Amino acid sequence: MIVAIIDDGIFEDEITVPVERYHIGKAVNISRYSHATICAKIIEKYGTIDKFIDIQFINNYGESNIEFMCLALEKCLEINVDVINLSNGIDSFYYGMPYYERLSSVCAKLNKKGIIICAAQSNSLKRTIPAAFNSIISVEQIDWKSNVFCTPYR
Repeated sequence: MIVAIIDDGIFEDEITVPVERYHIGKAVNISRYSHATICAKIIEKYGTIDKFIDIQFINNYGESNIEFMCLALEKCLEINVDVINLSNGIDSFYYGMPYYERLSSVCAKLNKKGIIICAAQSNSLKRTIPAAFNSIISVEQIDWKSNVFCTPYR
């Protein structure tokens, strides 16, 4: 299985399977403790992975934008991937905003191609795209203390 991780970059010394790297925007330093590395280690531990596709679109300050997210997902249309891990999203949006339709369209194209996309809902329980799209498997938090088991948007 080939898994694309669209995030802040995989620190390759922590991973045993091959990593193919792409940058959206300016390439930045990758920490051994980057979020992408942690995700890759978990996926590698529990899955049968042939290769990771590391698509770095988040800078050293944890910042990015919807255009870069679209470009990262469009890159997945060009290359061979089975699953996309997108542990982030946009929770401040409105229908018709710049890139909203583009993001929705690329997610639908990936879904039609049979590529599985897992994307995170906001940790603050706000409606988040692309996780809220029908073509996405939405990953949500569980807060056992407050009995919050999912966002109210699914």
